[in-house]
Amino acid sequence: MYQIDLKLNLQVPWKNENFEMSEIGYINYLVGANGTGKSQFSEQLKNFFNPRGLKCRVLSADRLNGMGFSSKTNVDGYAVSQSNFHDGFSKQLFSHYKSGAESMDTGADAFVILEEKLDLKIKIEAILSQVLHRDIRLEWDSGKLVPMTYNVKQAVEYELKKESHGIKELLILLTHIYDDSHKVLIIDEPELNLHPQYQAFLLEHIRKVSGNPNEGKKIIYLISHSPFILDFQTIDDLKSVICFHSDFRKPSFIENLDPVDEGKIKLIIPKLNVHHKQLFFANTPIFVEGIFDAQFIKAIQEKRGVSLEGSGSTVIDVGGNEQLSSYYLLSKLFGKQSLFIYDLDSIFFSSQLRVNAGESDEINGFLAQLGMLPSFKSTWGEVTSLIDSIKKEIRSKDSEYKIFIDKINEDKDKPKKESYGLLIYLKYFADEAETLLANKLEITTLLTKLKNIIKAFEEINIYILEDGAMENYFPSYDGNKFNIDDNKKRECLNAEIDWMNNDCKSNEELSTRYGKLYSIMEKLPSGNKIDYKKVIESNLKDLIHKIQKGISENKILNESNLPSYLGKEWVSYQRILSVSNVKIDNQTFIINLKDLWGFGEQTINIEKSKNYSNESFLV
Repeated sequence: MYQIDLKLNLQVPWKNENFEMSEIGYINYLVGANGTGKSQFSEQLKNFFNPRGLKCRVLSADRLNGMGFSSKTNVDGYAVSQSNFHDGFSKQLFSHYKSGAESMDTGADAFVILEEKLDLKIKIEAILSQVLHRDIRLEWDSGKLVPMTYNVKQAVEYELKKESHGIKELLILLTHIYDDSHKVLIIDEPELNLHPQYQAFLLEHIRKVSGNPNEGKKIIYLISHSPFILDFQTIDDLKSVICFHSDFRKPSFIENLDPVDEGKIKLIIPKLNVHHKQLFFANTPIFVEGIFDAQFIKAIQEKRGVSLEGSGSTVIDVGGNEQLSSYYLLSKLFGKQSLFIYDLDSIFFSSQLRVNAGESDEINGFLAQLGMLPSFKSTWGEVTSLIDSIKKEIRSKDSEYKIFIDKINEDKDKPKKESYGLLIYLKYFADEAETLLANKLEITTLLTKLKNIIKAFEEINIYILEDGAMENYFPSYDGNKFNIDDNKKRECLNAEIDWMNNDCKSNEELSTRYGKLYSIMEKLPSGNKIDYKKVIESNLKDLIHKIQKGISENKILNESNLPSYLGKEWVSYQRILSVSNVKIDNQTFIINLKDLWGFGEQTINIEKSKNYSNESFLV
């Protein structure tokens, strides 16, 4: 990490926020949804570094400007596309190309730099030749530098302007990565036009040049939307991530990390794959234990007609309840409003989940409001004591519970698994359980306390499935309620998705089928349904006014007059509607709206001289 007193005063789109970091990474990542201020932040970084002797170069997302094809013309002879440098780079204007590209944050000066620095040209050409089998040749023609490409495999030479965007991107990026003219390099969307393989290749070279600028290395900032660009190898890499938020809170990063939390985070760094890294790009990621959970959530939300992605969310499966707790910590450190869905057994098997609950002011406050013991730790102690008491009383008696515990006698996690099994037994075999206990109130007390604990977890966006695992909510599941195997999970998941696709007709049916699980689905972030009706009405109101005016002026006598009166505009309207029953005497007509948006055909009776500008008329 590089020690520096970085201080920025963030104006628009923020509200005069003071952003400070005492150390920065050699490779830094600016991540967040579109429109969260990353590019504005990078401009302030540039203004911070330049006066401090750390010359900063920015390559914007428009860095290929000026590197397109030569002028093209259409059939009418008009130019439709033209590159600023399609005739080559005039030697007399080299200094202008360089200053212009730097001021505009483009990369077209790369060719001038390569011409002026033979050592750099040799390095870049060797790299591109190794990976892309291309030689970059800079030829002179009438005082102009013309970049050429030689395709080694095809043994053909052509002007570089005809090359693919990806190869141009790599040439521009590698040139500025290895150029020694600047100490800080900011690249906006380095992944543009690059296959994931080449994104990884680019990062390999970024790591080679990144380091202490006092030792001839560079500080790199990558503004990215690609999980392939986030290259985390150490805890310092995670400390070099700055997260931007859609509500324009001050950007978040890891600071003041205590040794215990640092140890927990280090454990998951090797497991952060491309899928998990969506955490850094979603506003409200939803974490679940397994892939089956993720598939069901996506399916039911799609059936509900809502969009997770449209709300800035996504579902991430992490492979186990202890992993979920690590992502809870990571989300908290980066200021993410993440949501988590746990199976019921997590309360017993995830010690970190209980630690998080014990440290939560929200959970402890919620339990206090219910008149329970003043902390999660003490409340959970009561629950475990009740569980132990009930287990002791019924353990030896013949029952479904006895069958279950006999199967786990050799399990090293027997106490945890048996405690979970007891809760499942009390849930699904309640009648039998009541016959085995002398004090039946213990069951009611235990389940009430457990329900309150589950509600308390929702205060920190953790949803615990009180019926056990997700499959226990599926009517198609008829297997073991205590221990669900993966084959059965897949079988019943497919059955539920088939039911949704073929038999389910409404959200009410979804609610009836899935009960409390559906209630959790309703609480997940979801983009609003696309409101076609509102947009259609907005477009129709102008048409209605025009037709009313045409009828009142006797310029529209019947439907056949519409094309001549409305002109080309009518051609567009005919794609979605027709007009019938135009009556001059009472100045009325009917709009017949086609069924293009899933809510059926619509018939709209337009009355005489009525103002529809503030009306809602679609059913």
